[in-house]
Amino acid sequence: MEIGENRRVVERYFDELWNRGNLAVADEIIAADFSAPMPPPNHPLHGPGDVKEFVAADRLGYPDLGFSIDETVAEADKVVARWTMRGTHLGTWKVFAPTGRSIAFSGITIFTVKGGRIHSFQVVSDALGVLQQLGVVTVRPTT
Repeated sequence: MEIGENRRVVERYFDELWNRGNLAVADEIIAADFSAPMPPPNHPLHGPGDVKEFVAADRLGYPDLGFSIDETVAEADKVVARWTMRGTHLGTWKVFAPTGRSIAFSGITIFTVKGGRIHSFQVVSDALGVLQQLGVVTVRPTT
């Protein structure tokens, strides 16, 4: 598959799946043997069904969430996306009751794309920053 096509699969992942909430697109772009480790408190994801559940749960917590792709780099079967996610915490997310607070945070996802489908990804994001923005965690300076 061409590098440009791999990049378009990743763009669909963010735009159609996350931003528009079109969960059915996961069946088109996520491979049946997909697996991804996820940062705590999440569990690893396996297959399109887990991806759909993960996206649906986050969209319940942040119904207005939106991802913007800030930059992509692609080579062979790898696509690296640096992104920013924004949203308002209006529903229960993980174990946290709605706070009504807006958040913005960045991350990087490294995708493996083969045959028009995402086979795996690894995410690095500022989870602590999200919890701080929600006001559920306070980090005190050490003295």
